[in-house]
Amino acid sequence: MAQAPVPADSAAALFRLSNARLAEGDSSGALELLDLALDLDGNHWPALLARGNLRFVSGKPEQALADYTRALAAPEAEIRSVAYYGCGLVHLHDKNLRPVVEQFRLALENSPDNPGALYALAALGLQHENILGSKSTAKYLARLVCLNPLYRDAYRTWRDQIQNKTASQIRDVDACLERFLAEHPDSTAWKVDLCRDIFISGKPALALAKLDSLCSSKPDYLSPEVPLLRGRCYLALKDTARFQDSYFEALETAGRTGDFRRLFREAEPLISNNGYSHWESLRDDRSRKFFLKSLWSQLDLDPLGKINLRLAEHYNRLDKFEQKFRLQLPGTAYPEYPANVIERENLDYIRRGPKNEQKWLEGQEYIRPGLRNGEEWTEKGSRKTLSIPLRYWYFGESPSFINSDIMIRTDQRYADGSFPLDELMQTLQLQYFDLESIHQSPDFNIARFYSPEGGAAEMEFYQGGVLRGEEKPVAEIALFDPNWNLLERHASAVYDIHNPEGRSWLAVHQVKMKPGRYWFVARMSLRDGQKWIDRGLLQPSARQKGKLEISSIVLSSLPEEPDVAYLRNGEPLLPRPSSRFGRHEIIKVYLEICGLQSDSTGQRSYTESVDVTRIEEEENETHTFDWGLVRMKNPSEESATTSIKLNFTRYAEPGGGPVAEVFTLDPSKLSTGNYRLNIRIEDNTGRLTEEKKTFFNLTGR
Repeated sequence: MAQAPVPADSAAALFRLSNARLAEGDSSGALELLDLALDLDGNHWPALLARGNLRFVSGKPEQALADYTRALAAPEAEIRSVAYYGCGLVHLHDKNLRPVVEQFRLALENSPDNPGALYALAALGLQHENILGSKSTAKYLARLVCLNPLYRDAYRTWRDQIQNKTASQIRDVDACLERFLAEHPDSTAWKVDLCRDIFISGKPALALAKLDSLCSSKPDYLSPEVPLLRGRCYLALKDTARFQDSYFEALETAGRTGDFRRLFREAEPLISNNGYSHWESLRDDRSRKFFLKSLWSQLDLDPLGKINLRLAEHYNRLDKFEQKFRLQLPGTAYPEYPANVIERENLDYIRRGPKNEQKWLEGQEYIRPGLRNGEEWTEKGSRKTLSIPLRYWYFGESPSFINSDIMIRTDQRYADGSFPLDELMQTLQLQYFDLESIHQSPDFNIARFYSPEGGAAEMEFYQGGVLRGEEKPVAEIALFDPNWNLLERHASAVYDIHNPEGRSWLAVHQVKMKPGRYWFVARMSLRDGQKWIDRGLLQPSARQKGKLEISSIVLSSLPEEPDVAYLRNGEPLLPRPSSRFGRHEIIKVYLEICGLQSDSTGQRSYTESVDVTRIEEEENETHTFDWGLVRMKNPSEESATTSIKLNFTRYAEPGGGPVAEVFTLDPSKLSTGNYRLNIRIEDNTGRLTEEKKTFFNLTGR
């Protein structure tokens, strides 16, 4: 039997017509029809709610509230739930939000699956934690995710903004998410999230297997989240090499996709405040990639090794920290992104490791600035909050650089993402990673010479102070561009030298550099894994044509046999990087002169004045030398000669290249102490003059 037509003037028919008008965009016409429907039937609850909604969005909250309040008398719980939700929305911007929260809770009492009320309570909890509390906020949002993860981006809000997810809550949401993904197989990013939850639960092998299966089914999916999570699984399974490969694959992928969020947030505990500001100033993905690459290269104790041990240790600490420590709220897990609570958590563990394993170098100083903005942590299983001051580590001495044109300015900023010197230093101040097998050389210095071609600088690095053993160390030098891309790497010669403290090994590293900025790494190593590593940032400039210039001054011991010494321009040298000599030793002085002019006959000549003078210094004051650093001490008050003055006239070989100048000093008549060696060169043809000075320490041995 055919159904009888609905009368045109019935409330239900008018309600349906109003919906059609609203779908066409005619809200005014829809509102008129709803008024007519409610005139016919004042208890048509759907029409009453629809009119309340239209009045609310049209800026008539009082009239909307009247409709919602009338609908509270409906016999159906679902109608009452929507009405309570509407009442809460009307008062959402009131100063007193507690009645609003109560309205939304009443909506859920009538219908626990009201998505609007669930989202409204979660949003209030995220904005006003003191009203709901983090536990309730997480509970409401988790329930909404299980109902509909797409509702107002509920899932992503829960994943990114809820910091106190419990293990049981994560399991419940993941179960709901798996059911959703069974019907929405294209949500690959959410499947990666499920793999991460499995990893965090302590099952790296299972997480890795599911991740590999996902990548096989979605080979075109490109996200740094995938290789980064794969790397963390490898690290948990003790495969450090594959972890490192995966990490840098993630970095390259981020450079292509622009998604650096997790990579930066997981590295942020080791980044200084200036480094953070630098990151915020970067405007392209290439610079961001180089920023993070440079960070890990700078923190690597051995950039010439196959594994970046600092990178691996950092992620090991992150894993352990996530397992052992929680936020202040007992029973909650460590947040997904440590940076979200960097001001609330004490990151001393991530920066420096467990307190009982933290080590300080002999003579190191540190400060305890106290808690920074209330940083604190609580240990799992304990309700006691431990407040632990941050400790900042810094060098007792600054790196040595030869000339002011090589010293990088510390106020510069570079658009390519690389750090200037102060960024490196401030980053190292925040953390220190110690390995007993890796050391800084006791003595290290740098000398610069000018290439005969004139454009490049010839740099020599003298690495010494390693006490002589039966095994001769292997030495090598590497040169990197500002973004730590390898430019050059080769072996260097090692010599046996005699210091006042005894016999030791000396490595002489040589590289040529065009004008620019470079990282260098010099290393001596033994078969048992012991290494002595020195590095720094240099910026050599081009030699100025037409100007008389002097190279670095090299102080050398007098080689006992020429065939066991290092040769420069045919001169046997054994540089003394410590600049310490005994009074009984003859000091060999070597330098090179550039820019001498020829006379009308082609002859080049110069006059040289040498002034050696003892200097009075306060104990432990540090001086920057032309080619290094020396710790000064007060000289003894013995009566002896305190100066040497020499004058020479030299004739150079015809031509236009650098001229090697060599002479010796006999300090046997000098008193012990600290000395300044000043050399003045005057070109006898061009009448140009140039001076250079260096310092050395004379002991009684």
